[in-house]
Amino acid sequence: MSLESMFDELKNSDATRRRYAAEDLGDAGDPRAIPHLLSCLSDPEVSVREAAADALIAIGGAETGKAVIPLLYSEHTALRNLAMEILVQTGRDCLDDLLQLCSSPSADIRKFAVDILGKIGRDHAIDNLDPILTCLRDPNPNVASAAAEALGNIANPATITPLLDTLQGGEWLQCNVVDAIFRIGGEAARTALHNIAPEELADEARHFYQLAMKRLEHE
Repeated sequence: MSLESMFDELKNSDATRRRYAAEDLGDAGDPRAIPHLLSCLSDPEVSVREAAADALIAIGGAETGKAVIPLLYSEHTALRNLAMEILVQTGRDCLDDLLQLCSSPSADIRKFAVDILGKIGRDHAIDNLDPILTCLRDPNPNVASAAAEALGNIANPATITPLLDTLQGGEWLQCNVVDAIFRIGGEAARTALHNIAPEELADEARHFYQLAMKRLEHE
């Protein structure tokens, strides 16, 4: 079946045929399908939306990532969530674009960006961590906490000191900082945790700290 025929099938009244067309376009891997698949992310049938998302991930590349990023601004939660799932899988090809979102005027966009970057960073190196470190000092506690969690996923020992510097923040930020340092691991993280004064932590963060120390004892 030609690309044009598959594009036409995406508009078929039968949801099963729309889903099959999206799957076929993913198999074809042609970037010309990207705008057509983006439209399918708002399809009324969840199976079609999921097939379109999988197809965009299969096509991948910077072109896909750049095309999906604007969907993060959507008012529709389901569409934003799909966009984030796609970007976690494809965003390594458009890291600079995602890093730029860390300085967005919107706190929601900054949080989405660090969430995505943190998940990408589990498996792929992110050399420029400065935008995420800036979010660690964000006045919005949700953004700052998300940045701490992201740095824990990325697990670069160079971020331990900046993480420690934010321990005077709110309770949830403290929790994420302690957990992030533990997940970074290694001797530097172990030393950092031992040097934290637990009595200076908020109650919930102290609980996180105690759990981290117990886990260290069994390593």
